[in-house]
Amino acid sequence: MRRFAVVVALVIGCAGSQRENAPPGDPSREVTTALADAVKEIRARRLDSAERLLAERRQLAAHDPRLLEKVDYYIATVLAYRGELGRARNLIEAHLTTAQNRGDIDSQAWMASSLVWILWASGSVDSALVVNERVVELASSNDLDSGEKRAWQLQYLWDHAFLLVEAAATAAEGDRAAAVERARQAQRDYEAAADSPLDASSLAALTAWVAWRTGDHAGAAAALARVDVERDRDARDLWVAWVVCAATGDRERAERARTRLANTVNILVPVLLHSRPAS
Repeated sequence: MRRFAVVVALVIGCAGSQRENAPPGDPSREVTTALADAVKEIRARRLDSAERLLAERRQLAAHDPRLLEKVDYYIATVLAYRGELGRARNLIEAHLTTAQNRGDIDSQAWMASSLVWILWASGSVDSALVVNERVVELASSNDLDSGEKRAWQLQYLWDHAFLLVEAAATAAEGDRAAAVERARQAQRDYEAAADSPLDASSLAALTAWVAWRTGDHAGAAAALARVDVERDRDARDLWVAWVVCAATGDRERAERARTRLANTVNILVPVLLHSRPAS
């Protein structure tokens, strides 16, 4: 669970594990099969089919809060593809509250991090920043192991820098310099924490985005060259590569990044695919 893409991959992995270990007659067996099938349908953009698979198994999933959470997460993903961000937000917020009530730290972090991007796509950067602070609070919980703590800390730091540079882009002229410096400091904070070679592509993507949004197009191009479009599975990194490459005229690499992004299945994908900020 080092990055959001891996978090979502683990959801499917956990579903597969439950399918293998579930005793005969356990409804989780049928639900996890439906989850795997729904992901395939979403990837193929057969959204009605995916929603039907998920809706038909929702009652079976109700016995297990985490299983229901997975079903509703992918229903919210379908809604996001349709542009129904308000309904998607309602589902995610409901599960954030449910996870909080049962004291499930990891689920809270997952739902909160998803909500951050829905809020951003809805134009509520300030609200997204507030929810993102919940992620870092959750990341310090003793209920998480060291790997989980690091994963959510990195998630928070990347998103924090991204949101701050977005806020800077629309700041009043007199406030813009200070806002840009806050974003750059947040980028440096991520750089200090992202000390594994596995973090290199995400670091490059964030560096490219901060540079691009602050007018340093040469710096953006240099950083973008280090984004591993062929192997990176993080939707945020691929989106940055797509948007910036398209803006700089590198159509071939932009299309590779967009294709990789489109073949990924998590709620960030439809949110990002429909979000092309003004230059």
